[in-house]
Amino acid sequence: APAIQEAGSLSIGNIVAGIDEEGIARKQTAADAGALQAITTGMQLHVQETAVQEYGCFAIGNICFAADEAGLKRKQMAADACAISAIVTGMRAHSGESAVQEYGCFALGNICRAVGGAASRPAEQPAEAAEGEEAVDEEKRAALLLADEQGRERKESAVEAGALGVIVNAMRFFAKEKGIQTWGSRALSNITFGVQKWREMAREAGARPQWLTGIADAMDHITDHRASPNSKTERLAIQPPQAKASQTVRSPAERVPNPHPHPTPNPNPDANHKANPHAHPHASLNADPNPNPNPRCARRPSACRRYRQRPSRPTMVLVG
Repeated sequence: APAIQEAGSLSIGNIVAGIDEEGIARKQTAADAGALQAITTGMQLHVQETAVQEYGCFAIGNICFAADEAGLKRKQMAADACAISAIVTGMRAHSGESAVQEYGCFALGNICRAVGGAASRPAEQPAEAAEGEEAVDEEKRAALLLADEQGRERKESAVEAGALGVIVNAMRFFAKEKGIQTWGSRALSNITFGVQKWREMAREAGARPQWLTGIADAMDHITDHRASPNSKTERLAIQPPQAKASQTVRSPAERVPNPHPHPTPNPNPDANHKANPHAHPHASLNADPNPNPNPRCARRPSACRRYRQRPSRPTMVLVG
């Protein structure tokens, strides 16, 4: 059921939050328990459920945090579970939902992070190294080569799934959303790192040059992120939505007078009908008790975006 997937993904995402040793251990426990496969399956089955996609991206991104040996394995586990295509599909299906776009960029950036070609650079060896130490170094080098190859395959899967296009569209559509700008530029940088062809594809999709280097437009917002408990590569918890100024309820004394008020209700509708035979006999019953201050939406206030209240999401507690 969608409700179970929604609650489960949100719970897992908050439980595994944290960048300390205990938090990393919780991430590994969740991955070993099959959380990545379960969350991805739920996202694939409930593509049209906004909360399932949002919380699923949130949980996958947190589990795939870190680029150490265990963290790289968790990223590969997510890729093997088809999480990349599931995230891109969810972002396409909910292109107008800022939360889905933000956490989708966040998850793609974490999954596609790799060792950055460190395995291809020759390691500095001491002048006198024991044979056992050389064997250990060769094993580490082989592991890095495998991780580098797997990282490139994850990036290639993201490109083939259309991740570059959906990320660029999200950053262009939500130009003033600091979270989407930050995580989107980081995801583009991680995916296209070291491959000129993919950078050109991102530019053709509309990406700005600074986005491909992980630099968002609003640097002051990035500074605020660094000062907050959220790390650069992980989200601690989903924050409850804050009411916008246009959604704040004002007292009658604070309301702005309507420059185009509705007609004053006629206490005698029959007299009005006699004066104007084309008037609605119950026009006084249709008067809006709370005039709309926006003249463009005077006829249909419910159709105005300013007056559409989004259902509140559950309040999440900071974990970690």
